[in-house]
Amino acid sequence: MHDLAEYFFFIVPLFFLIWIFTISVTITLHEMGHAIPALIFTKERVVIYLGSYGNEHNSIKLQFSKKFCIYFKVNVFKWRTGMVQFYSSNVSKKQHLVILIMGPLMSLILACIALYVAFSYDLHGFLKLSAIIFSVSALIDLRNIYPNPHPIITESGSVTYCDGYQIARLLKNKENYYTKLNEAYKYYAEANYHEALNCFEKLKPDYIDENNLVFVIDACLQLRLYSKAKEFYAIVMNRPVHNITAELWGQIGLIESMLDDHHTAFIYYNDALAIDEVNMNSLSNRAFTYIQLNQYVEAIKDFDLAIKLQPEYAYAWANKGYAKIKLDLLDDGLADIRYAISIDENEAYAHYALGMYHFETKKFDKALECFHRASELNPDTYKIAEKIKMAENELPAI
Repeated sequence: MHDLAEYFFFIVPLFFLIWIFTISVTITLHEMGHAIPALIFTKERVVIYLGSYGNEHNSIKLQFSKKFCIYFKVNVFKWRTGMVQFYSSNVSKKQHLVILIMGPLMSLILACIALYVAFSYDLHGFLKLSAIIFSVSALIDLRNIYPNPHPIITESGSVTYCDGYQIARLLKNKENYYTKLNEAYKYYAEANYHEALNCFEKLKPDYIDENNLVFVIDACLQLRLYSKAKEFYAIVMNRPVHNITAELWGQIGLIESMLDDHHTAFIYYNDALAIDEVNMNSLSNRAFTYIQLNQYVEAIKDFDLAIKLQPEYAYAWANKGYAKIKLDLLDDGLADIRYAISIDENEAYAHYALGMYHFETKKFDKALECFHRASELNPDTYKIAEKIKMAENELPAI
């Protein structure tokens, strides 16, 4: 009985260690199954993440070449999650399918080989047990083939899905659609937003989803086509099921702000911050929208939080100073604006805010100079043309 107890307390921990090890190996092989064909088919960078969905800051990096590296967590218990990042703009539909399918197949194929070798050559019982556990782990890994529509939120805030769901979507979509989508991504990566948007517009509305909507809206924002952006996001928003990230909610809020529907913008900013309370873009854009509604105290609170998260955020310091000026806190506002310029002298909104300080203190020539400087740095500075005209109207006629 004593020997049985000793055997039990030896074999159970050993079995547990083998199980943890084989799961880690299975997940690594799964991601390698994606990465190897991706390296073959694409000329771009391929990155494996073990233990996270894209976390680079708290992971150890293994750089194998300029094209290939691995980020992994030291804690193998977190390796139940993982992903491969590659750029699919230059791979065909068939190649993308191979990349997706080879993930779950890689570990299964190698597990079958290990099982065959272990029993065909009558290897040690420990190796046979390990091969069996490896095979079970590989079979469990096949669950990724099931097309689960539940989204996976990556560290960057983007949305991805399990292998099965991505495979199902690829099989559903025609090759023509895939070609057009890749062409749109290619133009977007080259910052050719006009051509990217043209490609997106050629897609059927059903093909616009929360994944490519991020790129569509950003292209529209870059081109200042706010009404066009609203047309695109309405396609997705009108569907019964959609998975919108905090970043995308924030983009939609910005569109509404630029269309002067500030109250609707607040709804989307708040939705974004409900998902991610430290989403910097939504926080700073909501603060700026407070300014447009003359709610300067609320704007300062949001800018303070943004500065707490990112102390050297020149945009937040500049607009916080602007809000203080509107509250007649001229000295405090000027100090914030000057600090913003010391951080980044090319921040357009810092010169915009400085112009408002000079305007409030009746120094209209200096105000006009600052507004022109803001316009030079960023022609899209909010209503800068109106501010320039406003300052010009205060100058004496020549």
